[in-house]
Amino acid sequence: MTTLIAGAKNEAELYYELQKIDISVPGLSEGRTTKHTEIWTICRLLSSLAHTGKLTYPLTVSHADKPDFFAYLGDAKIGIEVTEATSQNYAECRALAAREFPDAIIDLGLFRPGTPKLSAAEIRKSLSEKRLRSEGWGGNSVEHEWASYIQERVDEKLIKLPRYNTHDCQETWLSVYSNTPLPNVHQEAALDILFPLLSDYWSRTPAFAALFIEYGQTIIRITAEGWEKFTLHDLWSPSGPAVKTIENFDDDVTNEELWNEIVRQPSSTKR
Repeated sequence: MTTLIAGAKNEAELYYELQKIDISVPGLSEGRTTKHTEIWTICRLLSSLAHTGKLTYPLTVSHADKPDFFAYLGDAKIGIEVTEATSQNYAECRALAAREFPDAIIDLGLFRPGTPKLSAAEIRKSLSEKRLRSEGWGGNSVEHEWASYIQERVDEKLIKLPRYNTHDCQETWLSVYSNTPLPNVHQEAALDILFPLLSDYWSRTPAFAALFIEYGQTIIRITAEGWEKFTLHDLWSPSGPAVKTIENFDDDVTNEELWNEIVRQPSSTKR
């Protein structure tokens, strides 16, 4: 177990300690590990929670395993599990594109929820074509798919939660980095779809007391009572863009602007 934050007494001390932590994430083909993304996610979450006054002090945070972190907030011990909502096909496609097809346009429509696993040959073929050939999204299907990605990750973690070392924790949180292969998601509409899907999760034993989702410039907090959004607080890039995502550490192989313009067409059809 490694201590990240040792007894920060207030928000200013926490910021000081957080800024000393290296949260850089290597590219997909440059030695990225799960630890890199876990540190990235927890530090940005802590910074954002502190900025909105949602933490209790003194605060100590340790990097562990099953769950990934323990946070001591005042007298409370919180277990925090970190995960990523994405498509394995998409992750493999991005890694292959970074190595072999730096100028490719990744066809996001190939990675819909429930899509069978693609072979390396199938991924190479789609990257070599340099065109979009899948069907687009209509109506609120993007928001439904985003909700499905998040629900899937929560389901998987809930199954594993009984085996985690959280017996002496007052609460356990799940923090999800949203890296879904989708065009622009309308957050409020997506959250209105997601929240009912989680309705029976909060009463399970064991269960997560809170779900946090990092999506773009936003941290979303979901509990049994409802959901709320607050702005991501990026300590590590105060003079840079409002938000940096893990993708910024790789070559930008997805032209999402073009995708949104060409593929996502208005439709009155609802899924």
